[in-house]
Amino acid sequence: MNIWKYCEEAETAREHCEPEQHIAEYQIGFEDKYTFYFPDVAQEKLENGIYSGDNEIVGNILKILEEENFKNRRLSRNSVIKLNTGVTNFLMTFEAQEANISDSIMKLNQLILEPKKFSGYLYFTVLKEICNDLCNKVRKEKGIQRNKLIEDIQNYIKENYQNANLGLATISIKFGISEGYVSTLFKEQTEINFAEYVESIRLKKARTLLKESNHTIEEIAAMVGYNSVHSFRRAFKRVHGMSPRDYR
Repeated sequence: MNIWKYCEEAETAREHCEPEQHIAEYQIGFEDKYTFYFPDVAQEKLENGIYSGDNEIVGNILKILEEENFKNRRLSRNSVIKLNTGVTNFLMTFEAQEANISDSIMKLNQLILEPKKFSGYLYFTVLKEICNDLCNKVRKEKGIQRNKLIEDIQNYIKENYQNANLGLATISIKFGISEGYVSTLFKEQTEINFAEYVESIRLKKARTLLKESNHTIEEIAAMVGYNSVHSFRRAFKRVHGMSPRDYR
């Protein structure tokens, strides 16, 4: 997380190199101690952290910003106000995701309006709470979306289990997501892998057909999506401990 900051410092140090001195170690004195620090790269990383719902990343970025603004620099009141303007403008970009973001921004503005009580620590404590709330809402929304997606995939499998070619590639194309994501999502949400779930649907239907129909084993194997009766028999015996014929 510190690499982007170190790169900025290295660039600042390079600008202070001279023909007779090719190496310069970064010093805070190379920069204006009275100018607030909230560069575009920090905003971009903070935004990405929030949209990924990663509280740890967001916390690390805010820690860097807090130390840079209120430990390494001596911000005037005017610079603090400008920092707050940059922060509140940044937070307003989440207005569509958070209906109460204006109330959160008011908390920050209220701190600025009380200069005698103001402290960088308190300011960033409130800012962390706001960003953590945004992260939590993003994770919740993603959870809802994942649950809906896995439900749609499960319904699709139940409707198409007869297709012997039904696999990760089919689901990937149907729902416009990668095979790896399908596999990971399935394991996370159902606690079994994709192949096991498809097999369970097929064998459940096979058991019903074995008990309630006069179809041959070969016909049932084809009806529930197996390429061959041999693979059907193997799968059935592995799961149920007996052959389809014995089950019938």
